[in-house]
Amino acid sequence: MPRKCVMFFLLALPALLLRSQAQEVGSKTTKDVATMWDIEVGMPSDLVIAGLTKHGYSVTNSLERAAPADVAADWEVSLKDKSIGSFFVKKGRVDSAEILVYDSLDPPKHSPDAFGLADALYWVLRDSGVSQTHDDDILEERLTPAMLTTREMDFRKSDVSYRMIFISANGNSFRMTIVRSPDHAPTVSLYRLTPFDKKHP
Repeated sequence: MPRKCVMFFLLALPALLLRSQAQEVGSKTTKDVATMWDIEVGMPSDLVIAGLTKHGYSVTNSLERAAPADVAADWEVSLKDKSIGSFFVKKGRVDSAEILVYDSLDPPKHSPDAFGLADALYWVLRDSGVSQTHDDDILEERLTPAMLTTREMDFRKSDVSYRMIFISANGNSFRMTIVRSPDHAPTVSLYRLTPFDKKHP
């Protein structure tokens, strides 16, 4: 290759790389956010809010009085007055997101007691597992290696405590939160955490 062509290529390379990166970023930022499952860490918050609102979701910043929205925001997402989940924003981009799987304050109508939580936990582990082969037609078994982490926060002056169980199973992450407070009955909630499984509807 002639020397002039080599020099031109080296000079043009940074611009070509920047253009390629811009196109890649542009393709990500133009993705339509139709549900919570479409949210990805790093997405512009304006894109996420506009997409969810367009598809009928309501979003409310629970940190509106605590911090400017362009610095930090915790957006609660609901659909037809039912909580769906939330996503946390730092400096205009999604930092994390979580989808509500079970909430003892708003349990499924068909299972309003501890059965509802057990059922939700079963499907969380089952859907993260790998099918096992059996000769028995009526038996379905899935193997789900999982790592559990517990965290606890006690505010002794107010008698409020938060106990959390983090579940990591085959690339899927979940958090169970147990809250005790003198102001209300104990609550239990289960969330699916980012990154979300793209195979899920």
